[in-house]
Amino acid sequence: MSGGNEPLAAAEAEYRRALQDRPDDPDLLSALGALVLARGDAAGAVPLLARSLRRRHGNAAAFTNLCTALRALGRLEEAAIAGREAVLIDPDMDMAQHNLASVLLDMGDHEGALVPLRRYIARVPDSALQRFLLASSLMALGRDGEAETAWRDLLRLTPHDARAHVNLGVALKNQRHYEAAVDAYRRALVLVPDDPATLNNLGLALAQDGRRDNEAAAWLRRAIRLKPDFADAWLNLGLVLRNQNRIDAAMDYCRQALAADPAHAPANTLLATCLLLKGQMRVGFAAYEWRTRLKEYAPPEQPYPSPAWNGSDPAGLTLLVHDEQGLGDGIQFARFAPLLAQRGVRVVVECARPLARLFAGLRGVHGIVARGDPLPPHDAHVSMMSLPHRLGLDDIPAPVPYLAAEPGLAAHWADRLAGAGGLKVGLVWAGNPDFKDDHRRSPGLAAFLPLLDVPGVQFFALQKGGGRRDLDGMARRLGANVTDLGPAIADFADSAAIMASLDLVISSCTAPPHLAGAMGRPVWTVLPLNADWRWREAGEDSPWYPTMRLFRQERAGDWGPVMARVRDALVRRVAVR
Repeated sequence: MSGGNEPLAAAEAEYRRALQDRPDDPDLLSALGALVLARGDAAGAVPLLARSLRRRHGNAAAFTNLCTALRALGRLEEAAIAGREAVLIDPDMDMAQHNLASVLLDMGDHEGALVPLRRYIARVPDSALQRFLLASSLMALGRDGEAETAWRDLLRLTPHDARAHVNLGVALKNQRHYEAAVDAYRRALVLVPDDPATLNNLGLALAQDGRRDNEAAAWLRRAIRLKPDFADAWLNLGLVLRNQNRIDAAMDYCRQALAADPAHAPANTLLATCLLLKGQMRVGFAAYEWRTRLKEYAPPEQPYPSPAWNGSDPAGLTLLVHDEQGLGDGIQFARFAPLLAQRGVRVVVECARPLARLFAGLRGVHGIVARGDPLPPHDAHVSMMSLPHRLGLDDIPAPVPYLAAEPGLAAHWADRLAGAGGLKVGLVWAGNPDFKDDHRRSPGLAAFLPLLDVPGVQFFALQKGGGRRDLDGMARRLGANVTDLGPAIADFADSAAIMASLDLVISSCTAPPHLAGAMGRPVWTVLPLNADWRWREAGEDSPWYPTMRLFRQERAGDWGPVMARVRDALVRRVAVR
């Protein structure tokens, strides 16, 4: 036995001799268990500590040691029970709080670990390790604002902790505070100037800021020079090129990422969207199945009670076809449900509640279920966005219109809008602000102002959601030719009924232009430089919607020239009316 263990061995021998005379002494059993644990024999410590606690339950130190021993043996559920007993008996025992938190973290219970970590920190304010664990747990729970505070608290104690600076940057990036995230990463790089992961994070934050793509690319290339097989950095470099609409180059970088890691889900998904931008539908939608492996992919809250349909002959089956992602995606891909009906399928569509009334008119569909309502019996389920792949399609079916307004509701709005003079134009200026690229795709109401003085036009604001905040600051700048219909719109059935009486819809890239296109109504869609994959990489036409015209940015973030072209087109439209 090494010299360092000799005192422990001597003490253990002494305790074992004492136990011969007092075999049931809880203090001796507890002390011996602690000694055995200290020399690394967790398996030998557990029975001694358990015997002690059977004779005297209220021993917080023995429960704490038992927690440690059971954790070392991988018996985490039992360790957690012992840890909870310890903190119940003595909430002021710092090691008991730490041990309980450690076991809960081993179990992946970040929520449960918060209380013991905070109790430890309250008693030991300069505890850097516990603060690190607390901040990490908050990030794991997606509570980035609280995590930011925790990282800043830690950095006041340990200002030279590069990991804390990096993680602060991640928390800030997740809150879309990109400039602050860039600053945090730069501080980390002062401490670890050649760390590829930090260089990659800095490049990604700069790219997501939306204005500094070239600087982002430089940092990402530096990360790759240091680590040539760094799949994440290759992917992020691909994203930068994708943001610049340099699709072929973006695809090359995706393939570099996949050479390093063939199962890299984000790289496979980005490559899929690039293929779709190039119009390669069959191979693009096959690759797009990788989206379901993304960390941010949101599976159904409750698993479906049926198997996923794999594309085999569906004739005679009842298929549950469900939407996913945004409301616009649901509207765009609803066109594929009737194709299933043509193949002998009994189709039931499950969709977001705001789409349920609208989808009731889909041809060939047996029933519509709003998400959260009970599901009818069915043989298999499939996502709408997987249907192009599962159906083996090479082209986009164009049976437009495939959605229509409810006749009664359309008649109501036709009467209400009948008195409006001039060209009747619907306006939508913003999408869902929670979408990570919304700052790129949504111009905001201010960008649309040059349109509003075109004579001979009556505008109707169809805006819902966060974009309505723009109205609060601009009400005085809107003339009598602008009517806000947003408060009257409960769901997309109302939007469809209004659009049926409009001459034109002008919108940012969000759900309403999909609706107008699906109804066969004239619609102009303004797009950012990095337009979404469904709009292809160039051109004014959309293969998805024959009645849609696309107006694209030529420079990222610059909506002025786009709106100038829209205004000119609107003037011409009024002139030929």
